[in-house]
Amino acid sequence: MSKIKLPDVPMPYVKANQMGIVAFVLLSTFFQLPFLFLVLLWVIQISGAIFGSNLFIQLAKGFVKVEGKETQAAELQRFNLTLGILFLTVSLLCFANHWNMAGYIFSWILGIVALIALSGYCLGCMIYYQFKQIKNRSTITKNK
Repeated sequence: MSKIKLPDVPMPYVKANQMGIVAFVLLSTFFQLPFLFLVLLWVIQISGAIFGSNLFIQLAKGFVKVEGKETQAAELQRFNLTLGILFLTVSLLCFANHWNMAGYIFSWILGIVALIALSGYCLGCMIYYQFKQIKNRSTITKNK
């Protein structure tokens, strides 16, 4: 069975998503309303995973030009999205268990990683690369 080839994601849309993540993490901390802002962010990110687009991207479509812009591979975008959803989920579970500091720490990690990505260094991309290297080494070892 062949895999479906997803289209690459224009970087302005990736950046819009990253800005949305940073904004919602900051809002949740500033207003001390993690369930409001982080649940909304979680829903926005899940919708991106399911439908291939989210609220931040839809908003960006009205303001940014993407023709001729750099893109990010869909597989890499999906990996980063999965990591983001994982950190949001752990953060929300911490808040649900009244482990507020742990909840904030997980949300701050996500926000900081998104902020770093906005400045040009993709930590999720580095993790993805290392993951693929380990996977390739294990495949080569199995085939020997």
